[in-house]
Amino acid sequence: MTARQWCGVLAMIAACLPGAVAGCGTGLPPWHPRPAPQAPGARRPGTYVVTLVPGTSAAALASIYSRYGLRSVTALGHDHYRMVLRQDPGPEQVQALAAGDRRIQAVQPDFIYRATPAPGIRHFGAD
Repeated sequence: MTARQWCGVLAMIAACLPGAVAGCGTGLPPWHPRPAPQAPGARRPGTYVVTLVPGTSAAALASIYSRYGLRSVTALGHDHYRMVLRQDPGPEQVQALAAGDRRIQAVQPDFIYRATPAPGIRHFGAD
């Protein structure tokens, strides 16, 4: 390799190095938008995940939570449902109503989970 070729190789490395270092440690290219961090315990207001006793119809949710305006109920499978209320009474009140009804096995707020990308692994949509 001639001196001129070596200079060309070194120039290419020098041009690429800042971009490579900027994305180090995140697994994402430097131009990829970073997800906003969520507070621990962040939840979707008025949205709850409900587990009904097997054999119970989703219509039971309408009778129990009708005073808060049931916006929608989505089946998630295996007696699990996502329930959205128009007026959110808060997790404590929703769980108190569930505790008083034997058709509901469990209820919890719909917590927001966000995955953190692992360094060095190519992620869908990262290009």
